[in-house]
Amino acid sequence: MRGSAAVDWRTAARLLVTGRLFFAMRGLDHPSAVARLRALRPAIGLCACGTICRKPLIDCFERGILSPHPGLLPEYRGRAAMEWSILEGRPTGITVFFLDPGIGTGKEIVLRREVRVAPAPDLPAARRRLAERDAEFFREALERLRSPAYRPLENHGRGRRFYAMSRLFTGVVEQALNRASGACT
Repeated sequence: MRGSAAVDWRTAARLLVTGRLFFAMRGLDHPSAVARLRALRPAIGLCACGTICRKPLIDCFERGILSPHPGLLPEYRGRAAMEWSILEGRPTGITVFFLDPGIGTGKEIVLRREVRVAPAPDLPAARRRLAERDAEFFREALERLRSPAYRPLENHGRGRRFYAMSRLFTGVVEQALNRASGACT
């Protein structure tokens, strides 16, 4: 291996040996995984897998679990937030927030950034454009949390939950992605 990939594997191996990293073979909600996490007593978890975390898992972390959302909370909740914001001609982006057991309902938003996803050949490419920046936004969110000047944004109850789109709407969104011009951030 060369470059940063070798460093990443060495770091992961060191964390594994020291007990600060583990692999959950049955899922993080499994009682054995929850017990191991409780024993580690981590301050903050990072979850970018798009699953719903249950309260016993969230409670393992002193501060909670941060997650990136592919939409601008609180206005755009749900799995298809990016698609619906494009359809409505509104900005797309990422929100990093502390999870609760709901879907996009954690009360504390740590970071919210507009991110241009167009032009893109299709929706999977646009989604990847957001997901590829997860590490960058996690880093920025963690830096914000360390700052004495940190003040969270409230993820209040307003906003709508956006569910999967029909093929008709998906086609319209992909046309909009193809038509868009300009550089992406």
